[in-house]
Amino acid sequence: MYQYNSKNRLNSAIYSGLFLATLALTGTSYAAMPVSQIVFSNETPIALNTSIAGIPGYGIEANTSKPVGFEKVTMGCFWGGNMQNCGISFTNKANGQPVATVYINANTATLTQAPVFHGDYAAKYEVMGWETSPVTHITIKEKA
Repeated sequence: MYQYNSKNRLNSAIYSGLFLATLALTGTSYAAMPVSQIVFSNETPIALNTSIAGIPGYGIEANTSKPVGFEKVTMGCFWGGNMQNCGISFTNKANGQPVATVYINANTATLTQAPVFHGDYAAKYEVMGWETSPVTHITIKEKA
């Protein structure tokens, strides 16, 4: 039990340190972030893995939503090296195939282009919410 709690405290300390370093290096304050979170909704029958700028994130199970603090998006984009056109990728958890990628400007919380779908997924799914500025909700759903 003690070791588990120590690891949690260590992970929290590391995360806090990286977050503060990211804010310092980008010249951003937490209060100046364009949004507090983005809600990712997966309205498909497949579970999705996620990554921000190639850094693995938490997946989204089928037919669920997951709020993500915008500081995590900012941190991923900063450490991935591209704040203005940062890729958020979704892959099929079962087979690893790429499903879709959206590109966000982490400074403004706006998507920089239409979502890119990969392979057969383009015929099956669409992304909603990417047109809003700033982006607060991105939904991947089956086409009607």
